Order: sequence, then C-alpha cells, then structure tokens
Amino acid sequence: MNKKSQLETINSLYNFIYEHDLEDIVMTGIRIDGDFTRLKSTIKNLENLKGKKIQINRVIGQELRTSTVQRFKDEEDPQGKKWKKSIRAINEGGQTLTHNADLKNSIRVKATSEGVAVGTNKIYAGTHQLGGKFTIRAKNKEYLRFKIKDRWITKKEVEVDMPKREFLGISKEDIEEIKAILEDEINSSIE
Repeated sequence: MNKKSQLETINSLYNFIYEHDLEDIVMTGIRIDGDFTRLKSTIKNLENLKGKKIQINRVIGQELRTSTVQRFKDEEDPQGKKWKKSIRAINEGGQTLTHNADLKNSIRVKATSEGVAVGTNKIYAGTHQLGGKFTIRAKNKEYLRFKIKDRWITKKEVEVDMPKREFLGISKEDIEEIKAILEDEINSSIE
C-alpha cells in the first residue's frame, strides 16, 4: 500500500470515528482457557461419523424394510389407512397382497453414503402401490380364464380398477425411529 492510500485509509477511519460515538464502535472477542482434550476427542468422533454413513444408512434401511414388511401383515399404508380387501382375500380368505408372499419377500434395502432406498424389483409392485385402471389382455392363449367366487370366467380382456394399496413409504413412526438411530449414533460419539 503506498503512502497516499495509507493516508486515505487513516483519514477515512478518522472521519468514521469522528462521526460516530466511540460507544457505538465495539470490538468483541472471546478467550477460552482450559483443557480441551475431551472437546477435541468429541469433535474427532463426530468427524468419524462421516465414515460410518453407509453403516448408519444400512441400519435405517433395515428399520424401514421391517416396517414395510409389517404393512403387509397389518394390511395398511404408511399413514395407517387400511387397504381395500382384494377379491381373492374376500373369496378365499387370507390377506391382501400376501397370497404367496412374493411381493412382501421381495422388499430390499440399498444403502450408500448418500442415502438409503427401500423397494422391490417386482414389475407389478407399482400397480399395487399406485393403483389405477388397467386392461389385462390374453397373451399366451386366446382367452383369459379366471375364477370369481364359484364361477369360472373366460374373456379376451378385462378392465381392472385396482385400488391403491401403498406399502412403500415412511410413516410417522419410521421418522421417529430414524431420529432415534441418528441420536444414538451422535450420542455414542460424544464423550
């Protein structure tokens, strides 16, 4: 900084001080003395949580998978709303979406350091999750053949209005469980 710039800076500072009360110009600072061994250790442990992201996300994923599988047993969506009974469950007994348990048993968890996903690779899962109107057509034979109550039906195609039966999602209870998992991890890092 040359002399002219230094003088301009000093002059600006002088004018600022002159125009303002010195009480308005407050400089603050903090000084902390003591043994910080425990604090340093805690900070290090919290930093180590970064390396445990996949492990933590796996635990969260398993909890979410457990609650998703429970929805098949309870026959309800993540908000606790009961599913509409399926025709098969009404006619033959049993539970909706669990005739052979393929969908329920296909629920998987994928955990990375970025997050966790709980889902299925079953192609028909979206039909049950979202519901909607669909046309089912005979593909391998000329006609579809199926039984409703005690009567066999034969048709080339059938219009189906599938009710929404959400099984994937996060409930309020799931959110509380995720919070508890994270709190446990953080508390175990604090000495």
